[in-house]
Parts: sequence; C-alpha cells; structure tokens
Amino acid sequence: MSSLETFSQVRTDSNRAVTLVGYQGERLEDQHELFERLEDTLTRIELRNQGKPYLVIMPGLKPFVGIEATTMNDVPADMLIVTIPEDHYAVFRFEKAWIGAFWETVCTKENQLKYRIDLDKPRFEMITPELQAAGAIEWYIPTKTEGSA
Repeated sequence: MSSLETFSQVRTDSNRAVTLVGYQGERLEDQHELFERLEDTLTRIELRNQGKPYLVIMPGLKPFVGIEATTMNDVPADMLIVTIPEDHYAVFRFEKAWIGAFWETVCTKENQLKYRIDLDKPRFEMITPELQAAGAIEWYIPTKTEGSA
C-alpha cells in the first residue's frame, strides 16, 4: 500500500457554498453515465453563469454529477439541485494514473486521523481545463472541525 505523500500533494482550503444542478446515481460506477446525461441535458437547457462540472460523492457512496449554476432557468424536473455547504477541506492533487491508489489509501483509518477526514460529508472533484491539461485530479475531502470526533 502506498503512502499518500508518495504520489499526491496535500493542502488545506476553505470553500464557499456551491449550488449544483445535475443527476444522482446509486453506485459509484454510475458516474460515467451521469456525466453523459448531464452533457446531453446542458445542450437542451439554459443555465446562466454556468461553471465547471463536479463529481460529488455523497454520504453512502452515491455519486452526484452536476454543474455549478448561479441562475437556473428551465431546469428539467428530473434534475436535482444540491448545495455543497461552505466547509474546510483537505485537498489532494495527484496524477490521474494514481486514482486507484488514492482511493485505496485515503480512506484508511490512519489517513482519516492524520488529515482529519470527515467521510460523513460530501466530497468532490472539480473538472477544470487546467487540471485536465495537466493530467491531474484534485479531490476536496471535508475535514473535521476541532472538537468533533
């Protein structure tokens, strides 16, 4: 098993609340289908101030794929609106080739304690052109606040 530091850079960050519109699946494997569905839908609806796409892993390991939108018009009834609350995060950046090792390593009890990871809250990846061009991924995983278990 690899140590997170051997293949990732870790920093802490605070993020503002973000409202997303998109689709939720039942299994982690649904994410590819959800991205295709989101892309197809975005060609048919108007989302003003459209931002970057997100992959969110909700508690219970349910994937949500959505796009940041501040003003939404004509959002289809089958789409969900999800708000990721303002929070503090451990941000893990690594090359895409390490995605399997990342998920095998990050959720161990040892790393949950070391980075104060809170898996009871949504965690997410923002899909940006800069990261894609660099062949990199950044996962934002909420951290526990002082005094929380």
